[in-house]
Amino acid sequence: GKCADVLPRMPVCPRAGRCFCSRPCQFFRERQDRLKLWSRQHAWLVTTEDKNGQSRWQKLVAVGRDADLPDLEDDFYLGEWLLEIGPLRANGAGHVPVDYAELRAWSGLTGYIPTPFEAVALIEAAREYSRTATESSGKITPAPYSTGAVDRDAVAEQIKAGFRSMMTGNRK
Repeated sequence: GKCADVLPRMPVCPRAGRCFCSRPCQFFRERQDRLKLWSRQHAWLVTTEDKNGQSRWQKLVAVGRDADLPDLEDDFYLGEWLLEIGPLRANGAGHVPVDYAELRAWSGLTGYIPTPFEAVALIEAAREYSRTATESSGKITPAPYSTGAVDRDAVAEQIKAGFRSMMTGNRK
């Protein structure tokens, strides 16, 4: 349940984003979830589906479409901070999400001092970014977020065309 159900008189610490019972409050969980979804969508958009090197974002722009990103509402600056920090770091086997030491270094250099909630949210978002980038790079995967309606007829036609081409290719 909610913290308020368990401890109805306990105040919320807005700086840490947690009730004094130390569990994240609903308000802060929703903000964190929005940032994580935004991060997953951004990572998905900048990765490629195939070997041609064009990101999904570049493909959308090439056909005159905008990329769908969830609205961060008043937390838009957290998305900007995440991209400024750089959500990923290279290591010998690929990439890893930024960690608290890198966040602290960025903070010291820029003068931006994130609250404890913002620091946790940025690290969590970087982890989601890394996971999504790994899972969707070089693969056809569904977008984590979409505002557009699915045209079922167009999808059905694409599936039929795919089967027709497979059948035609097998006869040769």
